[in-house]
Amino acid sequence: MPTNIKIRPDGLYEISHAPGAILDYAFNWVEWLQQGETISTSTWAISPTLVLNNQQNVSGLTSVFVNGGDLNKVYYLTNTITTSAGRSDSRTIVLSCQNKGYC
Repeated sequence: MPTNIKIRPDGLYEISHAPGAILDYAFNWVEWLQQGETISTSTWAISPTLVLNNQQNVSGLTSVFVNGGDLNKVYYLTNTITTSAGRSDSRTIVLSCQNKGYC
């Protein structure tokens, strides 16, 4: 596992994200989906608020670009999907806004 990713005591993954960065984050839902099931909708939210751009949903992989962030703030990035079978689920990662070189 890269050094900029940690597993927190609450089980969430925490990733360092530089304050001026514009980076994409993704979830791979392929193994969670049942055979023949597809993702009908994918929505992203981040708290506290940052700009999210270029949301994509391609073949069970959802992604979004996160723009910026304030130094030493923690952001919760959540992807919620609904499938062709009517199932719904969410996944969250934590973005810790740190200068480059943070581990």
